[in-house]
Formats: sequence, C-alpha cells, structure tokens
Amino acid sequence: IKLFNFTLNNYMETVCIKIDVPSDIFKALHETEDEFKKELTLSAAIRLYQQNKLSLGKASVLAGYNRYDFEKFLSADNITISNLSVSDILGDLKKM
Repeated sequence: IKLFNFTLNNYMETVCIKIDVPSDIFKALHETEDEFKKELTLSAAIRLYQQNKLSLGKASVLAGYNRYDFEKFLSADNITISNLSVSDILGDLKKM
C-alpha cells in the first residue's frame, strides 16, 4: 500500500510512503485497499493533529479533506478543534 502520496498546491514535493499489509487484513476489515488507505491516512492526520505535530490546516491536507470536512471528523470523535487553553483565552480577552 502506498500512503501519503500528495502535493500541496503544486508547490510542495510529493512523498510516497509504502507499508506492507497482509492481504487478509482487508478481508477482516471488509475494506478495499483504497478504503483502508484513506482511513489510515485520516487516522494518522488526526493523531498528528492531536499530538500538536501538525496544524489543523496541514492535518486536513494530509488527510485529503478540506478544513471544514476535517473539522467534522474531529468533532465526530469529540476532538477539540482549538488547542487554546482557558488561560490562553482569558489572556487574549485581557488584551482586548
């Protein structure tokens, strides 16, 4: 399976990552290779976003979705869209 084969706005280099997956995994999941690839890429993007390794925008690009649709995936999994803490928000309010 090739994963993460993408180009950002035709300005960034495309990188292809290959992983070996036993063929019976697809049967066990009742998924095609393409479905598995899409789900795995989305899962990786969500995880990297949760770890603050990718911004929301970059994670949505990695996942292959626009930002709005990616936010819907996050929301469905009860994952916060903002990484701001309460103290960050209160600090911003004081600056206003």
